[in-house]
Amino acid sequence: MAIEDNGAATSTSVLSLDGPSKPVAGEQIEEVRADLKNNSSKITTLIEDSAKTTASQDILEEISPLPSNSNTNFISRQSRGQVNF
Repeated sequence: MAIEDNGAATSTSVLSLDGPSKPVAGEQIEEVRADLKNNSSKITTLIEDSAKTTASQDILEEISPLPSNSNTNFISRQSRGQVNF
């Protein structure tokens, strides 16, 4: 397209990029939803299992408020063999 203004010719071009059509986008969204649904149970299992590990237990004990009897924490760690004498 050429536009003339005051005798000077200016050339402009319009670039048009086609995006995915709605049906394709809709199919992609459905695929993502299906993947999330299938993987969510695996993720939940990993999260639940991680809470059972010794390292997770130690972290939870460290960030939890101390019980009224502070020996409880020591005894718990001793029973798992984590206290060195």
